[in-house]
Amino acid sequence: MSDKYRRIEKTQDSLPPNEIRVRRGVGIGRYLKRAYELLNSESDRVVIKGVSNAVESAVKLAELIKHRVKGLHQINRIDHITIVDEYEPLEEGLDQLKFSRIVTMLQIELSKTPLDVNDIGYQAPIDESEVQEYNERERIEGEDGEKRPARRPRNNNNDRGGRRRRPRGGNRGGNKAEGNDRTDRPQHQ
Repeated sequence: MSDKYRRIEKTQDSLPPNEIRVRRGVGIGRYLKRAYELLNSESDRVVIKGVSNAVESAVKLAELIKHRVKGLHQINRIDHITIVDEYEPLEEGLDQLKFSRIVTMLQIELSKTPLDVNDIGYQAPIDESEVQEYNERERIEGEDGEKRPARRPRNNNNDRGGRRRRPRGGNRGGNKAEGNDRTDRPQHQ
């Protein structure tokens, strides 16, 4: 199908100024900074939305915000949305294709002003002793519990995946006629 059709890119609909749509794979620090700025200047509430595999990131972001801003009330809502992917043909005579899929969406509303305590998704603010003021250069805890800097240094030879300086030693298979065998070790029979 990929050689006969091309996916039609969708135009991004504009977001309300206090809404953050979380995507998987985007650093959470960016979202955290935006939410903190919104709650401390422009708005007294923030709505975080995560769809499908970004739900986990949305929950992590909400928890980080609650531990950085005092007195946040929370309401969680689980919903679903229909996403339609459209493909246009690259060859004449083929029809345009549409595929629709239903995906789960989590919406988390955080507010400095009290929300409806009778709402089934309501969570009261956490204890103020658990709130630590936001610091943009803070270390964010990774999934394994280890503290990491918000940004890793780049082009560092101590990083994983650097260049190999010399070939690996030892018999790595192949043909003995190519000189890969090691005759200085006893052979097992």
